Amino acid sequence: MEVLKNFDAVIKEYALTTETVASKLGITPQSLRASLRVNPTLSRLKDVADAIGCPITSLVDYDKDEVFGIVKLDGKTHIIKSRSDLAAFIIYNMRRMALRKDWEYYTEQLNDALSEPKVLK
Repeated sequence: MEVLKNFDAVIKEYALTTETVASKLGITPQSLRASLRVNPTLSRLKDVADAIGCPITSLVDYDKDEVFGIVKLDGKTHIIKSRSDLAAFIIYNMRRMALRKDWEYYTEQLNDALSEPKVLK
């Protein structure tokens, strides 16, 4: 994931610095960069995007003609950037459900998600 690279490009575009964004978040610039380097959480991405004043999608690479989504499941954030990412995510989690015999739980979660989809700005 190129979140840190995208972050650098976005703050340059918005004429901001890492220090400015970190200050808005109440953390050090080093902590900010570290949190974006490897698998940032959805809440961190949202907080950073809000601090910059940009859409969250600006921080994540994806092909605008493809599928894009952010899925939070069991405390982990998964960024879906393509149809193949989506297929891999579904297959992986179907295997997990089968191994854990959690079909009922995940079916309930899926029904809840489909009834009230959450859209991020």
